[in-house]
Amino acid sequence: MMRTIIIIILMITSPITCFTQTEKMTIERAISIALQQNLDIKEMNRRLSSSKYEKWASISNGFLPKVDLVQSYTRIDSDTYKRANASVDLIEEQIPPGMDVEIEPFAFKEKYSTWIQVSQPIFNGSSIGAFNLSKALKSQTEASYEELKLEIIYAVKNIYYNLLRGLNTVEILEEKVKATNEHLNKIERMMDVGVASRSDLVRWKLQLAKDEGDLTTAKVAVENLKKKFNNLLDLPLESEFEFIEGDLEGFLEKIKEEVRGDYFDEPNQNHPILLQKKFSIDRSKASRFMAMSGFMPSVNFSFNYGWREDDDLEPDDYKQWNLGLMFNFPLFHSGKNYFKYKSSDELYELSKIEYNKTYEKIKLDNYTANLKLEEEYAQIEISERRVDEANENMKVISKKYDVGVASNLDYIDASVELTYAKLNKINALYSFLIALAEKEKIQGNISY
Repeated sequence: MMRTIIIIILMITSPITCFTQTEKMTIERAISIALQQNLDIKEMNRRLSSSKYEKWASISNGFLPKVDLVQSYTRIDSDTYKRANASVDLIEEQIPPGMDVEIEPFAFKEKYSTWIQVSQPIFNGSSIGAFNLSKALKSQTEASYEELKLEIIYAVKNIYYNLLRGLNTVEILEEKVKATNEHLNKIERMMDVGVASRSDLVRWKLQLAKDEGDLTTAKVAVENLKKKFNNLLDLPLESEFEFIEGDLEGFLEKIKEEVRGDYFDEPNQNHPILLQKKFSIDRSKASRFMAMSGFMPSVNFSFNYGWREDDDLEPDDYKQWNLGLMFNFPLFHSGKNYFKYKSSDELYELSKIEYNKTYEKIKLDNYTANLKLEEEYAQIEISERRVDEANENMKVISKKYDVGVASNLDYIDASVELTYAKLNKINALYSFLIALAEKEKIQGNISY
């Protein structure tokens, strides 16, 4: 009996313990998650880290000393060994008896060599150019990272606003389906008492089918957007959230004065795309310097410390060392260095042209974005008036319909117009917010 009671209790409580409330999602939180978890961001972080190491590699390779321990082993064939040491036997024969003189062999069958080598670059044009190039590449990667953040923020805002638009659309269409269903039931009752005609019933059934079809399409679009949202944030595709809508009315009133601004704003000099082009100029300049280094001397210092080469690995014989200062000045390389320099100089001039082109494009895009923003704000004001007029029209037609002055078709048209007016207002609102996000991206504004 007790076991049965426990099973019943578990059956009753298990749905309660398994239920979890849908997690809330705001646009600020969505952006924060995307900037941490988006796969493109993670990939760019790796590229940024790599560029930092490349910069340090160019410093250590071109300016810092290098110390190497060099060991070698050599074995020669027996015939060569005999020929190399043949004179040793002859010299030993000439030594007077009783003298203890050991003649070192001229060659060893197995030979070991041990050296410590130290080298220090003093001046090398290509090393200076390589450092400047790695520094420009690092800066360019950082600018690319900032540009990617811009793209990610805009993508999140875009999909978030489209999701809110879709959810509002579903809500409006659900109300429409509910109202159509109620009116259809009313028509059926009116037919039973002979007040409505068969054609009226058919028209409302057709309208219900259309409304349900529109609702199904809207729901599918929302589900598709939810999966894209999860993918953008690198979240499990099955994740579900309650998407929070901010105080849009207050926001629109606050930003109203800012919409009609200066259409010809100069681009932000710290815009990530402009910075990329700027550092591209630095890269081209560094490449040109590297090409120019083909005409420059190079100076390097070296120091070697080692032990005599003999037939054992241990450094137990006499020591030897040497110092070297190497000076290299290129005289003639058949024009190769000259042509490389001219090619890099042309690329340097090209990078400056590309910067100017990008600057003018951003300026034009900013002008277009300002125009679009003003247009979308105007559409909001127009859509609000349209909703008010559609509501007023619906009230008039409803009264006329109730007293038999308006036709069934007039009533359907008025309800459809009201629905379209509400949907148009929703579209205008979120199109404006998307246009605002696009303008922020064009201006290089990554705040959120």
